[in-house]
Amino acid sequence: MNQVFDTIGGLPLHPLTVHAAAVLIPLSAVALVLLVFVPKWRKAYLPLTIGALAVSVALAFAAKQSGEALAARVGNPGEHQELGDLLLPASIGLFLLGLAFFFLTKSTKPKWVLQLAGALSTVAVVGVVVLSVLVGHSGAEATWASRIAATEAQELPTTAPTAGATTDSGISVSEVQKHNTGADCWSVINGQVYDLTSYVNSHPGGATLIKAICGKDGSAAFAGQHGSASKPNNVLAGFALGPLASGGTLPDAPVGGGDEEGEEGDDD
Repeated sequence: MNQVFDTIGGLPLHPLTVHAAAVLIPLSAVALVLLVFVPKWRKAYLPLTIGALAVSVALAFAAKQSGEALAARVGNPGEHQELGDLLLPASIGLFLLGLAFFFLTKSTKPKWVLQLAGALSTVAVVGVVVLSVLVGHSGAEATWASRIAATEAQELPTTAPTAGATTDSGISVSEVQKHNTGADCWSVINGQVYDLTSYVNSHPGGATLIKAICGKDGSAAFAGQHGSASKPNNVLAGFALGPLASGGTLPDAPVGGGDEEGEEGDDD
C-alpha cells in the first residue's frame, strides 16, 4: 500500500498530501462550527461541508500512508509521525459527528438532541484544528530545524592545549579545524572525530548541509535530529577517525537538528 503513496514524478508524495490535508481539514472543521451556530446557512452549505469532511478523511489517509513511505526512505520523523497517526482517526470522528449532525437537522428529534450533536461537533472541531496545527508545526520542525542549525554550527575553539595532529588521548582540536571545507571535511560529534569528505557530494540533503559543519562541532545538532536512533548512528560510525583529544573543551552546537553525515544517512 505504501508503494502507491511513495513518489510522484520522482519526488515524495507526502508533502502534497500532508499540505492538502493541513488546509482542508481545518477549513471544513471551521465550516461545520459556523453551521452549528448559524442555522440559516445549513441548507445551502451543510451538504458541501459534509462532503469536504469526507474528502478530508481521504486526504488524512493519503498523508498517513505517504508519510510512512517517506519515513521508510529517510527515517522516522519522531513526533511528527506520532501526531500524524492521530490525525486520521480524528478526521474520521469529526466526519461522523458532522454526518450525524446533518441527519439530525433533517429529523424530528427533540431540539436538545440537535444541540448536543452540535456541542460535540464543536468540541471535536477544536481538537482537530489544534491537532492539525501541531502536525504541521512538527513537520516543519522535522524538515527545517536541522537545516537551520547546520548553518549555525559553532566553530571549534581557536586554541587547543595540544598542537599536534594527534596525542595519546586523541585527535587535537586544531587538527579538526584544518579540515573545514567540502573537499576536506572533518566534524566532531559526541567527542568523536568523523571524516565526512567522501559523503559531502552524495548527501541526499545536499552538499551545503554537510559543508556547514566541516571543521565544527555537530554534536547537539545530530542529537536533536536523531537522538539514539540506531540507523543514523550506525551510518555515522562508518566515518569515524577516532576520539577528540581529552584536553579540548568544545562548545555545544545549536540544538534542533543534525544535518551532518547522519542526518540523511537514513536514506542509504
